[in-house]
Amino acid sequence: MKKPLLVLACLLYPTTVFAETSEEWDGGFGAVAERRTGFAFGVDAGLGLGNANGYPNDAVKLNDPRYEADTGFGVGGLGRAWLGGTIRDWFSFGLGMEMLSLKGNDITAKGYGVILRPEIYPLWSLGRAYRDLGAYANFGLGWLTARRGSADVADGGSLGMFGVGLFHETFRGYHLAIGPTAGCSLYFSETMKATVAQLGLRVSFTSGP
Repeated sequence: MKKPLLVLACLLYPTTVFAETSEEWDGGFGAVAERRTGFAFGVDAGLGLGNANGYPNDAVKLNDPRYEADTGFGVGGLGRAWLGGTIRDWFSFGLGMEMLSLKGNDITAKGYGVILRPEIYPLWSLGRAYRDLGAYANFGLGWLTARRGSADVADGGSLGMFGVGLFHETFRGYHLAIGPTAGCSLYFSETMKATVAQLGLRVSFTSGP
């Protein structure tokens, strides 16, 4: 009689321990949002400073100095808009568009693209204003061309896009957050490339809490 009871106790003990542990820790899925959660929408826009250079999308003219178009140090604008969701107070993601205009040396480079944008708040655990300091990355595919007057002088075709930056949600109220942002974006293909720094303003909306 003792042996069956001993076997039954061994079978039930792990189940009891698991149940107790489950009550104490739910994997974080029961965490209550304090700053942001749910649907998310954001825009940022500002001054763009950098350089764009390239060649016509023609194999004969590629890497030929006679056909190179270079803005030198260019000035313009850089902006984005995205839609997505907030998984935790410290992590969100979105899908959106990016637009660029840069002018220098009588050349105007313009481009746009589709981006995937993850955002994190790496200092969330420190509390206070640190909870509103964020970092972002942009990954995407876009198009970039350069014109001098009415003539096309460079064409990047389909090119890759990558960017990183920081932002701070300085002013918050009624699901809105407004604050400064700064970052750098790279555009690259076989026929054209650009590096642009951005200083601007970011506005975001989250449906909760």
